[in-house]
Amino acid sequence: MILSNRIKVIIIEDEQDLLYLYSEFLLMKGYSIIFTDTDTTNILNEYKKYKPDVVIIDHNLLDIKKDIEISKRILNNFPNTSILMISDMAYFAQTNYNEQFFENKRIEYLMEPIKLQVLEKSIKILVR
Repeated sequence: MILSNRIKVIIIEDEQDLLYLYSEFLLMKGYSIIFTDTDTTNILNEYKKYKPDVVIIDHNLLDIKKDIEISKRILNNFPNTSILMISDMAYFAQTNYNEQFFENKRIEYLMEPIKLQVLEKSIKILVR
């Protein structure tokens, strides 16, 4: 059962262990994990269906351009979306996070490895 006062989260993470870790940690902290997946194929449909408060996306998935494009598509369709992008240093070096498109959007960036407390803090910042 999803309680209306709980923060609703979608998690997209290609590493099953991390997907499980993030989900379990956030569940223990009282968040509602409404959808998880290992790729972004269904993210727009699931977003429309569940209307989450935050989308956590691992941007180390197989296709870097596809991953950044899915964030843009989410924001184009749902401009008030809060997105938490998680990535490693190599990904940040390969992409331009200073794109104008992402300016003035509700986006937080975390570099792996991340501490779970930092994950929760970033979510709280986004939903304020």
